[in-house]
Order: sequence, then structure tokens, then C-alpha cells
Amino acid sequence: MSMRPAGSATATARGFRRWLPALFFVFLVVPAAAPALEIQPVLAEVAANESSTSFTLRNRRDTPLRLQIDALDWRQDGRDESLTPSVELIVVPRVASIAPGASQRVRVALRGGGDRARERAHRLVFREIPPPPEPGFTGLRTRLEVSVPVFFLPAHASPPAPAFRAQRGEDGTLLVTLANQGGRHARFSSLRLTWPDGALLGEASGVFYALAGGGRQVPLRTHSLPPAGSELRLVVVADGREESHPLHLE
Repeated sequence: MSMRPAGSATATARGFRRWLPALFFVFLVVPAAAPALEIQPVLAEVAANESSTSFTLRNRRDTPLRLQIDALDWRQDGRDESLTPSVELIVVPRVASIAPGASQRVRVALRGGGDRARERAHRLVFREIPPPPEPGFTGLRTRLEVSVPVFFLPAHASPPAPAFRAQRGEDGTLLVTLANQGGRHARFSSLRLTWPDGALLGEASGVFYALAGGGRQVPLRTHSLPPAGSELRLVVVADGREESHPLHLE
């Protein structure tokens, strides 16, 4: 009978605070689920014969809301992902001012039309432009920041072809690599690494993408690392379906 190290994992949410000493207040970036702003849709997939899409923003506050809208190119190199200012996308308007309870439509268009040989991945980032603080204010304020995926689909593309690897990381982590050699992105809503009998080793919650022809690593926090060569299983949720994949720990 073989012995295995016990492990557990917790998914930690990372946040940050920006202290502006000259103004004596703090901005917090709040999650996309914040009720002050409603965005529809929360994911855009633009068909191959189209070159534009639109989003509807609704201000749920009882005060005006101003937003800056940035278009970013989204890339993955197999380990990390990067977001850089896009020259491919046109966003109108770039700054939205929305009255309490009102709505605003934002249009996004791809330069060069709809003829494309590969899927193009982007993100729109909606950032609140807060009003100046009142004189003497020293309290805590929040600032909305919401990121929404936008995919422009090619005319002929192979379906997602995800592949997975598990590796030993540093500082008590396991690394799961999500790769995708298909012509369209793959989307996963959770990751769990287990022993073959289902006992949990590590997990990560949230939404994870493997872009077409790309991929990224996801760290899973755990209290101990299984030995290299261990036979494990990766349980993922893809398109609402739970899948289990055997993995050999590298």
C-alpha cells in the first residue's frame, strides 16, 4: 500500500489598494460582480461575417457614473498572459457618462473588417472616473474596474483542442498548464487536481481561458507537493460539463 502526502488548497483573491497621499483617500478596485454597473453581454463572440459588436451599460447607482473604456489585445505565451493597448479595435465612445438609472450603448469594431484567418482575442476594460473628493475627505472610496472578453471568430476554425500538464512549482505550489492548439478559445470555470481516488491536492476557482494557439499556467496552492512522477487527475468544468483528465506530475 503506497503512502501519499496529504494536501489541501485555498483559492486566494488578490486585491490592491492605491494610496494617493496628496488627496488623502484610497481607491479600491472592486470585482466585476459589483451591482453599481450592469454590463450586457459579459462575453462577446463576434461571428466571422461581422466586424462589430456592442455592449449596453446601465448605471445602478443614484449618482452619475463616468467610465473610461480601454481596448486591449490579449495574448498568451504558454506561461503567462499579457494585455496591451490595442490598435485593432475602435471603441465608441471611449468615455461614457451615464445618469442614474440610465443606459449607454458602447460599440466595438475591428479594423479591416470581418475577413480574418484566426480568432482574435481582446478585452474591454471599463474603469470608473471618480469625481474629485470633497475638501477634507479622508475616508475610503471604491472605484469600479470591469474586464470583459471579446473574441472575433474566423471564418473557418477548428474547435478548441485543450491539453493539460501538471508540474511541481516553488513555495508549495502545483502548476497546471492549460494549452490549446485549436482554432478557438477554451474556457474553464474551475480546476481541481486530485489523487486518482478523488482526494483533493489543490484547486483554483474562477474563470480561466486557453486562447487559440496559446495557453497559460495556473498555480494551485497546496500545503505539500506530491513527488515527481505521481499519477494524478485534473478535474475541470468546460462549457458547463465536468471533465476528468489523467496527468503525470512532471
